[in-house]
Amino acid sequence: MSTKYKFTDSKATYFVTATVVDWIDVFTRNDYKNIFLDSIRHCQKYQGLQVHAWVLMPNHLHMIYSVAAGKDPALVLKNIKSFTALKIIDAIINNPQESRKGWVLDLLEKNGKTNKSNFRFPRLTGRAGILATRKPSNSVRYE
Repeated sequence: MSTKYKFTDSKATYFVTATVVDWIDVFTRNDYKNIFLDSIRHCQKYQGLQVHAWVLMPNHLHMIYSVAAGKDPALVLKNIKSFTALKIIDAIINNPQESRKGWVLDLLEKNGKTNKSNFRFPRLTGRAGILATRKPSNSVRYE
């Protein structure tokens, strides 16, 4: 994660935007959307993620979230991104019906070489910002 994204208060509520490299519209496929939702559910259950609002667009995500006491908001976001990236890349590789497999994998590999990894999938754009220093009383659970 870039140093420009500062998570300075573990008790704060954050707004983040995450995009897919080259704005690839992977979330138009239900299988890939479900991988993202599984990642959110996992982090809610095991890492104290509290989602207050979110929208998943074809190639990016906006989310307002906080974490339970003692949890690190930056680490939770990192875990969502890395799990989602690995699982979606694997799903693309192993999906015989993916009509854009070659194109998508070529773009991911190109970006990975530019960014010193094998593949590069989600990245943050814009800024992560504190919305509130107290947590909202409600959050959305995806069971």
